[in-house]
Amino acid sequence: MPAGILIWSNDIKIVIVASALAILSLLITLPFRPAKNRLDVVILSWVLPYLIITGSLEVKFMRYMIPVTPFLILFGSQMLVSFWHTSLDYLRKLKYPHYLYKYLKACLVSAGIILTLFSIFYSISYLSIYSKPHTAVRASEWIQANLPKDSVLLKEHWEEGLPDLH
Repeated sequence: MPAGILIWSNDIKIVIVASALAILSLLITLPFRPAKNRLDVVILSWVLPYLIITGSLEVKFMRYMIPVTPFLILFGSQMLVSFWHTSLDYLRKLKYPHYLYKYLKACLVSAGIILTLFSIFYSISYLSIYSKPHTAVRASEWIQANLPKDSVLLKEHWEEGLPDLH
């Protein structure tokens, strides 16, 4: 429902209403949740409004997702473990053939390994962005090395500019 509201409008009042609805729905369902899942509600009561607010921005920069990324990884891992136990228990109860049980187990292990490898690859890729100098610094260095001293450079008024140009 909060996402549907945000499709309608991303006005600040609407964003506040959508965040409040997300928190309210989590709090209303709290008594019906098992005791082991109640900590998830506390974490989700911060993660969901954060995602709603940053998701309603016109430009969605990935750096704004850094604070919630560890929690999303934890929730994804928890979902995989839950799916693991639920599906294997379901197959045991229905007395499926043993080969199907082994096949599903192998598929779930493969999915977990692939997901872990993609998460590691994404983390390293994201960090590599910040291992090099900022593009404005590199452009400034190139300009100083390749253009004559009296060159005129134009820029848009909204640009941050290039550092160390004299």
